[in-house]
Amino acid sequence: MNALKQKAAALFLLLLLAGTVHSQTFISYQDLMTKGYEGKQTGSEFNYGRARSLLKDLHPKLYILNGKVKDLTQGNCYYAEVDAYSFSQFLAREDTRPLEILTLKLSANDPLRIDTTALEKFKSLKYIYVICDFKCNPDYIKSLFLNNRNGYLIIYSISIPS
Repeated sequence: MNALKQKAAALFLLLLLAGTVHSQTFISYQDLMTKGYEGKQTGSEFNYGRARSLLKDLHPKLYILNGKVKDLTQGNCYYAEVDAYSFSQFLAREDTRPLEILTLKLSANDPLRIDTTALEKFKSLKYIYVICDFKCNPDYIKSLFLNNRNGYLIIYSISIPS
């Protein structure tokens, strides 16, 4: 019986770890573009090819930067680019259906914390691309997200202006 309890405990821990690992995925932009992620990976809910296409190819975007809206989506908003200052303005938007990727532009003094439950209204949102214009790291990016939720691939890059 003791061996059975050990196996059950090991299985429980394995399932717990598997759930934790898949709750959010963090990947650098560089790794996404160069490490050979192809299409939909086995065991993953993310289509890496689609994420790469959204980031590299020309797609109409909705821009909300410094409180100003520039909508180039022609009614099909798959991609939005928002800075920390305009994030609450973005969350107030009504048309949320087709949005697949959200780019967040962060500066060093931005106090942004992202409650992922506020993003649930964006039913198609799978990819969040975080661009830091200061020296940030994966731990800092992870600390931005509250209430971790399944279903987001968090892509990050550091773009320090010269």
